Amino acid sequence: MGVVFSGLSALVVEGVTDEGEVIRVSARTRDDPVPRPVCGQLTGRVHSFHGRVVADVPVDGQRVVASVRVWRLV
Repeated sequence: MGVVFSGLSALVVEGVTDEGEVIRVSARTRDDPVPRPVCGQLTGRVHSFHGRVVADVPVDGQRVVASVRVWRLV
């Protein structure tokens, strides 16, 4: 089974598990420097991480849940 996530090139998919009624996708943001929200200067300095859980449309009758670990920038 293939899963396509268009527009999510900033994410690295670390794993996909089939849990019966749910397909769980584990992902994280890339380690590349990113622009700071206020000034736009590139930074790779991370304050911490936090998680997001996103549910998507079903695939072949199974719910899809993506757990994403994202950066909190300094």
